Amino acid sequence: SSWWQMSDFNCPRSDPSQSRFRANMLTFRYEVGWTDIDFAGVIHYPRVFYWVDDFFHGYLRKRGFYWRQLHMDGYGFPFIHVTCRYLRPIFLEDVLTIQMTVVDLKPKGFTLRFRILKGSEPVIEGEQVRRCVLKSRQGSVEIPPELAKLLQEIAAGDAPADMGA
Repeated sequence: SSWWQMSDFNCPRSDPSQSRFRANMLTFRYEVGWTDIDFAGVIHYPRVFYWVDDFFHGYLRKRGFYWRQLHMDGYGFPFIHVTCRYLRPIFLEDVLTIQMTVVDLKPKGFTLRFRILKGSEPVIEGEQVRRCVLKSRQGSVEIPPELAKLLQEIAAGDAPADMGA
């Protein structure tokens, strides 16, 4: 028995017929660890953004793209807007499937859309809107071609989808 009730965590679901997610998203698996949870025993909310960012960067590294040189050249990709809907609680040792894709790819930015599943049930949905900037300039600049190519592959659904853990 716990001090919380499952009904405390219920959140209105989006209509599956109106899904903003497609079948060919990048897919990662993750088991929730001790450092992911808070005192109540559920995930600590900012961990979701860490997982998404870590897997996205890891995917690009596996494809041969490294952020280090872009960073040394003064590029950055700040979030200008983030959303995250928590639909169900996530607990210690839950095994999750994290899915993501690139949507709204533009010359100077993109949106990373993500969904986290526990089994086949969505538990989190969200987006990160990012813009490409240079420290030496004010405002957005075009995404460097080597990164733009990989983002286009992801957006088109042409990227290898299952990147494992």
